[in-house]
Amino acid sequence: MVKDPMKLSEALKLLDKSNKDHYTTDGQPSLKALSELTGRKITREDLKAVSSGKAEQAKEQNTEKDDDEAELKLKEALSKASLTLRAAQKAYDDAAINLDNFIIQKNRHMGRITDAHDIKAFQKSQFEQRKAEADRRQKMEAMLAGIN
Repeated sequence: MVKDPMKLSEALKLLDKSNKDHYTTDGQPSLKALSELTGRKITREDLKAVSSGKAEQAKEQNTEKDDDEAELKLKEALSKASLTLRAAQKAYDDAAINLDNFIIQKNRHMGRITDAHDIKAFQKSQFEQRKAEADRRQKMEAMLAGIN
């Protein structure tokens, strides 16, 4: 076996496909030509070891490339889904506003909601706000009285 597989891999690169002495009739690299180039006796096992090492290296590179491509595709899909979600949320919000406006207009048209109703609702909300403010003021005064 060859101690330096890099040397064998370099020798494989030097082989010329058009040179009949460099390859066997079935397309395999010539052991004789490789032995001459490396200065050592080369066996088919040596070739298998070098080619399996190259295959593993190529497989690792392809796996990394595939992982990078898969990650990129997933990120693109996530970005598209995010845009779709935002568009759907906006469509939902618009539809909810349109429905609310429709119901208000329908009730106004049917006489269920009148201007007087709007005024009373406003007055009631103002009363509740004043009452809440008065309650907060009383609690603050009681707290301050307890400190002194």
